[in-house]
Amino acid sequence: MLGSRGQMAIEYLTTYAYVFIIIAVVIAALLLFLTYPKTIIPTQCTFYSGFHCIDAAFEQNSISGGSDLIILATDSQVGVIAFNSVSPFSAKIANYGSTSGSCSPAKVTSGGSFVCTALFGFKPSTQTAYTGTFSISADYCVTAPQNVSNANCAASGNFEYSGNFRTQALTANEITTSSTSTTST
Repeated sequence: MLGSRGQMAIEYLTTYAYVFIIIAVVIAALLLFLTYPKTIIPTQCTFYSGFHCIDAAFEQNSISGGSDLIILATDSQVGVIAFNSVSPFSAKIANYGSTSGSCSPAKVTSGGSFVCTALFGFKPSTQTAYTGTFSISADYCVTAPQNVSNANCAASGNFEYSGNFRTQALTANEITTSSTSTTST
């Protein structure tokens, strides 16, 4: 009697072992993704048209007590982009809109890089992923001025360049550390 129970148990385990293995793998995968460090979540930044987004960062601003969204991009259009002088960059994260924003330099030629920063009034939780949208207001100049830094160009119209991003909030120290580790590789 004892031998037949043992034999039945072994037959049961060998018959349904693949089910137990699948359940174990699923549980292990769930535990892995729940405990995965959030620092490896990839940053995503996309313009719908006109520019190529290189990187996005969302940091706590220790001076204002709020936060900054920083977008690094390049101009992929022919001609010159002149950013509007009054709030050229704005962003939205969930129900929070940026309080102000700016882009630098003021004018960018084709292939040139620029940085836009939007200021927010809330303090984000570090290592938390945030998604949102952004918009850049600029004049597209078909013909380049003689001196891009300070000459006005004949603008062919004001355009709104928009996009979206996904990044995580970091402290300024974490952003400095991650940028130096990526540039040294």
